[in-house]
Amino acid sequence: YMLSLISLFILHSKEPNLKRPFKVWYPVVPVISFLIGIFLTISVIISSVPALKWAALVYAIAIAYYFIWGNKNIRPFEEEFGVLDELDA
Repeated sequence: YMLSLISLFILHSKEPNLKRPFKVWYPVVPVISFLIGIFLTISVIISSVPALKWAALVYAIAIAYYFIWGNKNIRPFEEEFGVLDELDA
């Protein structure tokens, strides 16, 4: 999650006039989200080790679900990014 926010900052600095399918109140919303992510990550790490075990278990279940059932509903690339072609028009 935090890596996607970092990539948002990099993309916005390199391509400020790029057409996007939606816009956020930049940079306020991404900065707040990034700070909340840092806070939650640190609080889980320092709170207790069992919490990390539960978080790892939840992630493992989510990954297993995706690979067993979730990836069957992925749309083709053209359909997924067809909305970007409409923005260029």
